[in-house]
Amino acid sequence: MSASTPLRIHEVLRQLEQRYGAGAVLPAALHGVRPGSWSTGWGRLDEALSSSGWVRGRIVELLSPPGGGAQRFYIPTLRAVQERGGRVAVLDPLHQFDPLVLTQEGVDISEILLVRAHEAPVQLAALEYLLRKQAVDLVVLDPTEGLGKRGLMLLSERLRRFARLVSTAGAVLIVRSHTAQHRALHYFASMRVQVDPSGISLLKSRFGDEARRFLWTEI
Repeated sequence: MSASTPLRIHEVLRQLEQRYGAGAVLPAALHGVRPGSWSTGWGRLDEALSSSGWVRGRIVELLSPPGGGAQRFYIPTLRAVQERGGRVAVLDPLHQFDPLVLTQEGVDISEILLVRAHEAPVQLAALEYLLRKQAVDLVVLDPTEGLGKRGLMLLSERLRRFARLVSTAGAVLIVRSHTAQHRALHYFASMRVQVDPSGISLLKSRFGDEARRFLWTEI
């Protein structure tokens, strides 16, 4: 679903949930119906994915060590979503986002919501608010390590809720981690991508896509 969906549908879902309990009635996206996609910003990767991009209503796990090229990878996604009229937010707990670089890459920074709260609970509360209000179409959390130990625990506890909210909003949530140690993220992510200085690897897809490797020089 998107923000353009008539409000009465959300109201009906809310009333049914109150009457029959949480999870009794869910958006179609939770039952395997693909609600469309946003381009990854990389033509070869879009072509390799059966969904032609990131499936809306899903979580993407992005594995990339420091200096691995994570921003190089997802900045084109930010631009592609904006070009199609989508709304973008970035959770930047380490304050590493450079507006000048984004501008040089064609991203409209005046249309990006940048969350830079110092406390992890505030970062995650902002994420939940944006998703619950269906205020964004794409959210990037980079990196989870910036949330600290307490923040990682909170993220694990809330991922089920975030997955439901992402699905209801028809948004895409890209969560970047330095290492593959986040078990809850493994479970709730529909796709897993690894980015390193030499290229991009599609490691996991729940949509039948084969694992593939792309060098930067060929994508």
